[in-house]
Amino acid sequence: MPLWQPLHQIVNFNLSGCSRSHKVVVEIEYMELQKKFRIMEGDRKAYNEKAQATIRQQRCSIKIVGIICLLILNRQQIEKVKKDNEALQEQLDLATRTVASLESVQIAQQLARLADQKSVPVLVC
Repeated sequence: MPLWQPLHQIVNFNLSGCSRSHKVVVEIEYMELQKKFRIMEGDRKAYNEKAQATIRQQRCSIKIVGIICLLILNRQQIEKVKKDNEALQEQLDLATRTVASLESVQIAQQLARLADQKSVPVLVC
């Protein structure tokens, strides 16, 4: 129902028993109420828009915080993987040195056995 309709079309009562000046006063009060209502409606719409903008901003902030947390976790995981990789590399280097050392010993032992079989002196390092 539009707000600009005359009072007698909206309200279901008859002002016929009232004086002309009283009717004018009622109409003026009604128009003032309509004006206040329009202002309040505008205020309500403005508040609603502001609240929605604030909610959107807060949601965006929450997403940004979530992304930052994920980045921090990823960085921590990367650091852990790097440390694990370094430890594995050290173990591999140790195993490689151990195998090389064992191979040297085995070769020396084989050479010593061959030397014993042939009675040829062998210099073992």
